[in-house]
Amino acid sequence: MWSVFIDVIFYIVSLYVPYRTSRSREHSPNCYNHVYPKDIRKVFASKLRCWRRYKANPSSALKLKYRRCAQTCKQLITEHVKNCETRVLDVDNIGAFYKFVNKRLGNKTGISSLYDESGKLILDDCGKANLFFLCWNS
Repeated sequence: MWSVFIDVIFYIVSLYVPYRTSRSREHSPNCYNHVYPKDIRKVFASKLRCWRRYKANPSSALKLKYRRCAQTCKQLITEHVKNCETRVLDVDNIGAFYKFVNKRLGNKTGISSLYDESGKLILDDCGKANLFFLCWNS
């Protein structure tokens, strides 16, 4: 008897009480430290709205709309990154270029071994520096 009563109560609550899901804080705020232009942020907000609508009421039309928003976001981010890289290269400032590259290097301890034009393996830092100097001055 009690289980039937609880089932009815839960059913009524699910029908008439609005619910709100909270976002998980598994990522630190520093994880999203990219500052995108306003048009990209607007598309992100649109994508989030589409996702929330789809999760609240799953349908193929809403899923398709969300996928289109996600694809638009990916394209805009790719274009934005490409434009940032092009600006760094167009400035002709070698310091800005090295700063840009160093931010994206995965190996923070140093540069891995390199091969010169003859196929010889370069292991020491001085040889690597000379190899980069020859490469960038040509």
